[in-house]
Amino acid sequence: MGAGRSMFEWAPEFDRTPAKRMFEILLGIHRDYPAAQARVRNAMAYVEDRARSQMNVLKGIIEA
Repeated sequence: MGAGRSMFEWAPEFDRTPAKRMFEILLGIHRDYPAAQARVRNAMAYVEDRARSQMNVLKGIIEA
């Protein structure tokens, strides 16, 4: 769950986030790009796991 939640730090509500904060987020990604890439990989693994789990539930309902 942590991987999924940590991505929200990179995706604030753009309409409500000051430009200075957006710049800080982007600069943080740029400063440690390898860590950012690892964070994205972890988040994608989390998303894929959740999607797989949800599809298995639907499959179970359909096949019942």
